[in-house]
Amino acid sequence: MARANATLSRHLPPEITFDVLSRLPAKTVMRFSCVCKEWHALVCDSTFVTTHLKRSSSTGGGYMALIADNDYRADQKFCTLLCEKTCTKQAKVEPPPYLLESRNFVNIGSCNGLICFKIYACTEECSTLYMWNPIIGIFKPLPPSFFCDSDLDTSATLGIAFHASTSDYKVVKITYYHRGGTPEVEIYSLSTDSWKRINGATVPRVRCPESASLNGIIHWLNTPLKGGWEMAITTFDVGEELFGEMALPINYDEADARYSIESIVVVEECLTSLFASLNDRRHCSVWMMKEYGVEASWTKLYNICLQGGEPYGLSVNGKVLHTAERTDATSKITEEYIAYDPENSTYTQLGGTAFYSDIVTIKESLGLLGCKGCVFS
Repeated sequence: MARANATLSRHLPPEITFDVLSRLPAKTVMRFSCVCKEWHALVCDSTFVTTHLKRSSSTGGGYMALIADNDYRADQKFCTLLCEKTCTKQAKVEPPPYLLESRNFVNIGSCNGLICFKIYACTEECSTLYMWNPIIGIFKPLPPSFFCDSDLDTSATLGIAFHASTSDYKVVKITYYHRGGTPEVEIYSLSTDSWKRINGATVPRVRCPESASLNGIIHWLNTPLKGGWEMAITTFDVGEELFGEMALPINYDEADARYSIESIVVVEECLTSLFASLNDRRHCSVWMMKEYGVEASWTKLYNICLQGGEPYGLSVNGKVLHTAERTDATSKITEEYIAYDPENSTYTQLGGTAFYSDIVTIKESLGLLGCKGCVFS
């Protein structure tokens, strides 16, 4: 069989091999990379990884990663991959060792199949950042940044984005000093595996850690730079290395039912926001910015009334994620994640215990493959 595979790789034109392999699922590509050295070098090449990402994204497929995090039960730390379209279980994967060993970590964002985690330090040492591709089981520890954010005097806001023109993943870190002082901005580049400082930037005070990335721009929910209590969107372009601001829908609070912003995500390559009523959080509305950067293009997609629980966020295909109480066989009441599909008004149980879990929507990709310092989990 090995001789047959080697013969096939020699006689198949390289452009045909590239075209065929780049259309296959990521796990299948990983298996084919073991056929011969030529195919292994091909699938690890950045051009192939980028082409595979574009083709997998065009199919509209994706996953929801349900990450269980029980501080008191190491055996309950795992990641379940669910099909984003059908919400069916696809695989159960073991997180990298650093997640199994940690008792304090947070997801700072996902981009093109990569999840970025921050591990909080229990000592005076700085917290540590990791990138993880759960589809193909590769993770990478990031080198230490310039500024520490583990003591009581500092805190950090982070985000991850993909810079398409350079095919590079970048992480932005804003370090704030609680006792005064100018915030520090740093950018990590996966291609160079290094950090650099951004000097002279007017840095906004980002109050919400959740972020969404689109077209190489990171988006955080925030109060406007000009002041006031209404929420806005703070942006950072990883290519231009500039901060900006974007308005949310100006009339999202209707009649006497005032709404609060819950999350902002990317759905169908458009910035999309989820709002919940302050009077009854089961009542939600979903808005989409049809034309990027144009405030007038914010369009309400639908109003919904959830069966119960709290709204959590949106999936990449527009499903509304929320929590709901359930009673197990021992009469213990817990909360689990539910996905509501507004197109057909159906609810699907995703599992997980909301207190101990997190849901991250990801694309299928080969991200991190072939990168220096990466380890298979």
